[in-house]
Amino acid sequence: MEVIEKIVKSSCFKPKKPEFEFSLTAEAAAKNWLVLKKYKLNMKDALEAQKSTPLEYGSEFRSPSVLEPLFSQHHPNWSHLKDILHHGSVWHLEDIDEETRMLDLEEALELGNHKGA
Repeated sequence: MEVIEKIVKSSCFKPKKPEFEFSLTAEAAAKNWLVLKKYKLNMKDALEAQKSTPLEYGSEFRSPSVLEPLFSQHHPNWSHLKDILHHGSVWHLEDIDEETRMLDLEEALELGNHKGA
């Protein structure tokens, strides 16, 4: 319980405003295009430059160094989770053919929104 209490009492960082604009306007789109151009249209570089903002990997959690005393002892996948908090998750995807893509799309449309949404 001491470890949990320490985590709960730890301070959280106050995020800075990201370079990207989050509104559905032509002005926001133009601004975001300029941000991407600043990073030579490299989204990875643009996101990595957003340190201390809500776009930083793991920003919605306490810092891994704060969480480590609890999870390193009590979570079997802590090293993997810590890596995700630092670098984001990686999803190894494969290209699919057009027919498979369309079948997947039709299935998703037929299923509709999640009932809890």
